[in-house]
Amino acid sequence: MPTPPPAPLDYDTPILLHRRTWVSVPLAFSLFTFAAGVTVFSFFIAPRLQAMYKDFGARLPAATTLLLAAARFISAGGWVLLWAIAIVPPVVAPLLTPARGPAVPRPRRRYHSLFTFYFLTALLLLALLLTATYPMMLLINSISGSPQGR
Repeated sequence: MPTPPPAPLDYDTPILLHRRTWVSVPLAFSLFTFAAGVTVFSFFIAPRLQAMYKDFGARLPAATTLLLAAARFISAGGWVLLWAIAIVPPVVAPLLTPARGPAVPRPRRRYHSLFTFYFLTALLLLALLLTATYPMMLLINSISGSPQGR
């Protein structure tokens, strides 16, 4: 009597779980860009602006005074805190988001959050620049508008 054929093997498709990212790339790019901009401003631009404003003896608005004080803090060692603040959120953010199951597709708006973070970073850096140079604009307007400046 012939032997019966072997039973077919059950090849079940394994359930693939999505790998959890360990860093939020858009948030990391945005915060690193912002921290780099603030660091460059604090170490190179703010000391020159401060010396120029001191030479003119101009009374500075409160926002500019606060900005120059923050730049002095960052250049005196606060850059470590600034970069720690820039490094921690991109690492912690993926840990706080829920893991996706196998049936949940990846969102299609991949570059949407990157663009949003960069746009907000650009707005913050522009506000920093305008706050720092606003007294200079006022000084130039007062010189050009007065009869002594002509």
